[in-house]
Amino acid sequence: MLLSLDGTLIVQVINFGIFYLILNAFFVAPTRKSRMERYERVRAIEEETENLVKEARALRAQTTAFIAAAYREADARISRADAEAGRQAEEIIAAAHADAKTKAEEARKVVSGELAALQASRNRSVGELAAVMLGQALGEDR
Repeated sequence: MLLSLDGTLIVQVINFGIFYLILNAFFVAPTRKSRMERYERVRAIEEETENLVKEARALRAQTTAFIAAAYREADARISRADAEAGRQAEEIIAAAHADAKTKAEEARKVVSGELAALQASRNRSVGELAAVMLGQALGEDR
């Protein structure tokens, strides 16, 4: 007979059951447990990575917005400084024109005064010369 059922089959089945329990207790269960722990660690790392990526993107957006605001503020300050410089330049030019006009008016007054003095001096000189010439003309005729 090819297959005989005797006591060794029962012993082999019991041995296989004991071997399976021992194998499961010392190899399969710890391996399964370590695989699950590793899976949980990987999943936690992936979640943390996703959170960090989201945080980095948010920080990048904030940084971009902050830089854009800084550029706008700098442009506004430059525009205000340009406007203030233009206003001050106009004030300086207006003051220089007023000062030049005042000095030109003073120079005209000085020149007019000197011209009047020269004309008066010339008139006196002409009068004196006329008197001398008249005196000579009358003195020669006498």
